[in-house]
Amino acid sequence: MMKVGTFNIYWFGDTDEDKFQHAPEDDARLASLIGSMNTDVIGFIEIVDVPRFEALLGKVGPTWTFRDAANATLTSMPLPA
Repeated sequence: MMKVGTFNIYWFGDTDEDKFQHAPEDDARLASLIGSMNTDVIGFIEIVDVPRFEALLGKVGPTWTFRDAANATLTSMPLPA
């Protein structure tokens, strides 16, 4: 059985002040939370800054693939620290 989850990160990486703002420590907290999720697949919603999100996933661990809404692979291994 495959375990699937969804996660709305609320305008992750957006710098417009009229949208939800993240605290500086949020990336580390999000990486820890994502790493602790017991799922095979996670669908993320509202990712604005893809390179920042790729860097965040690089902190989660070595076994993930990130695809955009058109199913194009953007990263298939974590970025170096």
